[in-house]
Amino acid sequence: MSVFGEKIEDYEILEHLGKGGFAHVYRARCRRTGLFVAIKMIDKALMASAGMIGRVRQEVTIHSRLKHPAILELYTFFEDAHYVYLVLELAHNGELAKHFKLGTRGLSEKAAADIFRQVVSGVLYLHTHNIIHRDLSLNNLLLTKDLNVKIADFGLATQLNGPDEKHVTMCGTPNYISPEVASRELHGLPADVWGLGCMLYTLLVGSPPFHTQHVKTTLNKVINADYKIPSELSIQAQDLLQKLLCKDPTKRITLKGIMEHPFLYNICTPSITKQDLSRDSGFLTTMHSTHTMHSNKTRNDRTGSDYVGVYRDQNMKKMDLKTHKPEGSIASGIDENKETSSKSCKINSNTLGVPPLCADRLPNISHRTRNAILKIEPSGVIVEFLKKKGKDREEKVVEICKITKDGMKIVIYSVDVSKDKTNLGQEHDPKPDEVFTYHNLPSKHWKKYLYAARFVDLVKAKTPKITLYSALAKCQLMENGTDIDMFFYSGEKVTYSPTEGLKVIDKTLKTRHNPAAVAELKYLNDHFEECYNRMKRIQGALSCIPDECFPLIIGKRPVQAAAIVASPLQGSVNVNFNTPLLNIGSFHRTASSSQAPSEYLS
Repeated sequence: MSVFGEKIEDYEILEHLGKGGFAHVYRARCRRTGLFVAIKMIDKALMASAGMIGRVRQEVTIHSRLKHPAILELYTFFEDAHYVYLVLELAHNGELAKHFKLGTRGLSEKAAADIFRQVVSGVLYLHTHNIIHRDLSLNNLLLTKDLNVKIADFGLATQLNGPDEKHVTMCGTPNYISPEVASRELHGLPADVWGLGCMLYTLLVGSPPFHTQHVKTTLNKVINADYKIPSELSIQAQDLLQKLLCKDPTKRITLKGIMEHPFLYNICTPSITKQDLSRDSGFLTTMHSTHTMHSNKTRNDRTGSDYVGVYRDQNMKKMDLKTHKPEGSIASGIDENKETSSKSCKINSNTLGVPPLCADRLPNISHRTRNAILKIEPSGVIVEFLKKKGKDREEKVVEICKITKDGMKIVIYSVDVSKDKTNLGQEHDPKPDEVFTYHNLPSKHWKKYLYAARFVDLVKAKTPKITLYSALAKCQLMENGTDIDMFFYSGEKVTYSPTEGLKVIDKTLKTRHNPAAVAELKYLNDHFEECYNRMKRIQGALSCIPDECFPLIIGKRPVQAAAIVASPLQGSVNVNFNTPLLNIGSFHRTASSSQAPSEYLS
């Protein structure tokens, strides 16, 4: 049963927010929970006279099943004799276009990319479930009080039986409608991609690409794909817009292609133009290679912006970082990078030089270094900087840096040790000049951010994302998407990291760095490659599904694993490395998305 009220009397109706064809939207407060919501009241008589009963029923059916950070949530719905009521998540800042005064000017490319990334993640979720929105426009993008983007209004959405199903109904907003829809041709999921192109164009330029004073003229421009991209935009922005606004839906960029496009990550200086490109013919290749290296660090993209603080704000034991490295290696790993971090700040005069950190799904953890206490908590990443104070040279926290789990909102403030003797664990109400976003963080604070990002990266390298039980070993792909640990039932361990390469620790605890060249270790190397490729394919296949599917466990340790105690080269077993591992029922999630890796447990 919903915690929200199931009749209109359960709500205190407040101000009127807006209206549509036969519906009004009000801000309201649920008397049961005290939460503020938006209530869409649909007039049944008007709905029936317009022949829209089936459409509203479809809207409710589709919307009620959706659960994604970039989609406005439908909490519950009910009806009485006169109205159908949809109880919706309240987006306190209303329509995105009005909030940022689009129509008079466009946003910066970084700001547009951050908004667009959130929208694409939501559309990717819809398309994964074979749902086409059909009315993607800035009018249907809302902003929460934290300025997170929400896709709203599923009145024209439809459920397809499969990704290749086509429809012919002409619907949508003229400025955002696709050529195939405007021509009354069969259309499918690529129609939403066109709408995304119109949306991005409007974010960057301030007005839609096909806008005229008359609907008919606008539709003619749409059908002919008659638009111009301003030359002032960066080459990445121009390239993405051309791929989005491709007239032929079969040649239009895919959502996966959008998520991999360099524009979304602002890797290069925004001012790059075609003239710059002519000076370096290898630019696009370099951009693609650079993005590939960083793409595994992005998520379903709960990100923010440089114009304001766009951000998104299970219980576990406290843990110390315990790995196979000597104690203190994490601390030294962070401290060793101080100089590098400093250089990075100096080289990149207008950016941090690292992608936004992402601490999603990482365990709650606390670690002490010489100068700081680093923590990952449900609220985000916290760094408490220490100094010795007073006659007794007692260590005190003098400054605190708090970063949301998506890395986009940063709060930095000093602690007055003379007024605050306990100094720790107290709530802090940040002042406006203490709150920053990833894009507008002053350079004097960059080292703090890089320090936290380094800590997150180290924890990611020891937190399993995918655990695969094969016939020979327990295999783990870590949250950073690159590091691998394989524990063979026969006693050997194989590890891989980009910095240290492939290593084998044999039964005598001797480390070998080139197992493929050693005959008796070749089977370990071969099995590593097979399982590594499987896990990477699984990660790729699930990349379009919300992160709730990770961490993932596939299979289970074989009952007879204890029998595999000798090398196959010794003739004790005959193993077929190509035997399929995925049986029905073996594909499941872990019990908790913040489950700690066993290496951390103290």
